[in-house]
Amino acid sequence: TFNLWNFGVSNNASNPAGANKSMYRDGLRFATNSSLDTNIQGNNANFLIGTGANSYHNGEIAEIIVYTSIPTALEQQKIQSYLAMKYGITLDPTNNNATIVEGDYIAADGITKPWDYTANSTFHNDVAIIGRDNATGVLNQKQSKSINTDALITMGLGTIAADNASNGNAFLATNDFLAWGNNGTVALGTTTATLLCSPEKTLNRTGKLSKQVPLAL
Repeated sequence: TFNLWNFGVSNNASNPAGANKSMYRDGLRFATNSSLDTNIQGNNANFLIGTGANSYHNGEIAEIIVYTSIPTALEQQKIQSYLAMKYGITLDPTNNNATIVEGDYIAADGITKPWDYTANSTFHNDVAIIGRDNATGVLNQKQSKSINTDALITMGLGTIAADNASNGNAFLATNDFLAWGNNGTVALGTTTATLLCSPEKTLNRTGKLSKQVPLAL
């Protein structure tokens, strides 16, 4: 299982978690600690990722982003959104911070919502997004599928290539996004009902597409 992890450590509680130390998984804050760890202070200490004194991470790491300053709740959500869109991860909507809407996917401009949780909460499962965000300088997601094992739908701009980099098509404008999700029922579960004159099977799973069109400035 792959997840989006972020960890925060600071010498005060003026941060999105309101605690000295915090841990998030797929946008969900699941652990905090208000004790100050003096071992992390100073400019001459080693900073280790994936290893410690007597242990190491035995797995894959797709991408690491390190910030030297403390992000605001919105800035943290933009970082989480960028990674979630890039890797097909559904952000957790649990409300841990009243200043943002958890579950929203926010573009780098802090305004554009490729996926609006409030409008799409019923379908906030297996969320995936394609689109372009010039403000990040790096997001050009031309095809995607949710990383979840029960996801069925892959969408791409013009084609479905072997991977995102191999898709030769291009979005014409920044903040041009197409997002989708489903209602979370069993992937191929069906209901039999009589339509017109004979029984028909319909899928219990329904989905929703959400198109974000760039604003003309």
